[in-house]
Amino acid sequence: SGLVELSLDGEDLDAEELALLATTFPRLQRLAVSFARELDVGALHELASLKSLDCLTLRKASKPTDSDWAAFFLEQRCPSASSSSPSPALLTADCRVLEEKVGWRLLNVAECEQFSDVAAGALASCGPMPRLAELDLSWCWHLTDEGLGTLLDAAPGLRFVKLAGIKSVTGASLVPCCRMPGLLELDCTSCNKMQDLMLEFLHRLFAGPPGSGVVDALPGPLWIVEPLVAEVVTGLWARRSRAQEGLKVKNYYAEYLENWAQLKPAREVCSFVEALLGGDVTAGACGSRAG
Repeated sequence: SGLVELSLDGEDLDAEELALLATTFPRLQRLAVSFARELDVGALHELASLKSLDCLTLRKASKPTDSDWAAFFLEQRCPSASSSSPSPALLTADCRVLEEKVGWRLLNVAECEQFSDVAAGALASCGPMPRLAELDLSWCWHLTDEGLGTLLDAAPGLRFVKLAGIKSVTGASLVPCCRMPGLLELDCTSCNKMQDLMLEFLHRLFAGPPGSGVVDALPGPLWIVEPLVAEVVTGLWARRSRAQEGLKVKNYYAEYLENWAQLKPAREVCSFVEALLGGDVTAGACGSRAG
């Protein structure tokens, strides 16, 4: 079949039927399964044969393990990688060539609870993903700063990022967002350990160029005395269009920061982020919520 786009409610599909999608529609470029509860490692392995995929949604696929997801991404992008040992060290040049030629544009693995750092690392190891614009990792409980930060760092072209319910990540994982000139939306609803100060910095950073007079934007460049923060600000606004709207950031309470009446002073926000950019792990631990 020449079908290139398929969207399904997978509630009534078993693993065998999900696996058949790969052989029935081998030219798929965009696949969305909203309720992939029965997807298992065998079906996921079959889907890895869809080499033209650039948009993939597999929601609520709770059966595949972290290593299963890692093997999927390595095999899907790098045919020579061994699915039995899904290590980034096995990647070859053809993997990076394929990523550059096809390239993910959308990935949604929301509520795939075992997707974690190994999978994120494997996905990032396939090479830079400049075309990836939408990423939804909501309720992937076990992701940590290491996995999320590595993945975000490999996708500088992201525009929409959803991280709701990832309880362990902190502001340290969002440092790569400071270098995403096209970022439009960031959802950190119910992220218990995510510091408000980091979210407020991103809100101010993307609101407008420093000293532009835009509401909530950082003051002028001469006001910013923190060298690492100044470098981040300069780098972002050298590439971000001044006509672009500000970043819409959802905090723990699912409130957009542009409507939040409790913003901290810009100086306090910049001081916090300067420590974070400098690798101060104690900065990354303060201001988070327990639980």
